[in-house]
Amino acid sequence: MDPEFPGLHFAMSNFKKYTEDDADFAFMKRQYEDKIDEMEPLDASGLCFSLSKAYEDIGDNDLAFKYLAEGNEIKGKTVYYNNETQEAIYAGNKASYVPELFKKFADCGSKSQIPVFIVGMPRSGTTLTEQIISSHPDVYGAGELSLLGRVIRELGPMTPENAAEMGEAYVKYIKKLDKTGKAKRITDKMPGNFHKVGIIECILPHAKIIHCRRNPVDTSLSCFKQNFAYGQGWSYSLENLAKEYNRYLDMMDHWEKVLPGRILHIDYEETVSNLEEQARKLIDFVDLPWNDACLEPHKQKRTVLTASKDQVIKPVYQSSVEKWRRFEKHLQPLVTELLPESPA
Repeated sequence: MDPEFPGLHFAMSNFKKYTEDDADFAFMKRQYEDKIDEMEPLDASGLCFSLSKAYEDIGDNDLAFKYLAEGNEIKGKTVYYNNETQEAIYAGNKASYVPELFKKFADCGSKSQIPVFIVGMPRSGTTLTEQIISSHPDVYGAGELSLLGRVIRELGPMTPENAAEMGEAYVKYIKKLDKTGKAKRITDKMPGNFHKVGIIECILPHAKIIHCRRNPVDTSLSCFKQNFAYGQGWSYSLENLAKEYNRYLDMMDHWEKVLPGRILHIDYEETVSNLEEQARKLIDFVDLPWNDACLEPHKQKRTVLTASKDQVIKPVYQSSVEKWRRFEKHLQPLVTELLPESPA
């Protein structure tokens, strides 16, 4: 209907492999040369992200990064983000959720064992982890849910007296998503719930929490390459990315100190190199009997709406491990901040 619509080419860039003589690639280059200055910011940034993907496909990593940086710069001007505000959110979490608070809420929350929270930075392997677990016939993979925030808005502030009510409300909401009504576990893979581990512990003390980890520069670059539909305002600047990643690490260190042993930590690199061992660890952690379907997560027929939607239909692969090295000379701010022991 409208072959010049920039959003079409951005969507297509996520699913196709470009070649140097690709007609779509040539069209995008013409669009950039002729119309980039008159485009709306979201269209212009999308075009730059698409060109970056195309140049990476043909092996020109320098031009790929040039357009990637430009796309991020344009998109970054359309979103509000403040480092000081973000710092305050993390500091408030650490100050509020201390051992004394958890003692006050002991045995106050819901008794349900249905919820499974998969948390971490975006692009850290949360979708793959959910895909593995939800391949089990007793699990329903619900994807990224905002229901925890909804419960907090509707029934908060949280107290020992209403903790069970809040937990049960969350369970009621997620059970409605499982149309079979038979799931023994329901996953919520909203990565940002790593902020809410303290709340989860208070209102859903029997829920399982899985933390997905990945090489920090790979994770950050993958965020930088992702033109998020909304939020993640820190992802459009390498400097802000490094700050956010370090805050996230500090937050997870805090949860491990105040809730030792409560969270299962899963490394993306280990999952793609030894799928069966990691899959068995995950299924054992959520207290279900083993099922071989968990070794073929790509065969699962379910809708995935996250940034990894084009990846989960493929067998587990290792090509994204240390992918940042193809852009190494452009990523020194990240490397220096996140891998200080790495040689420049």
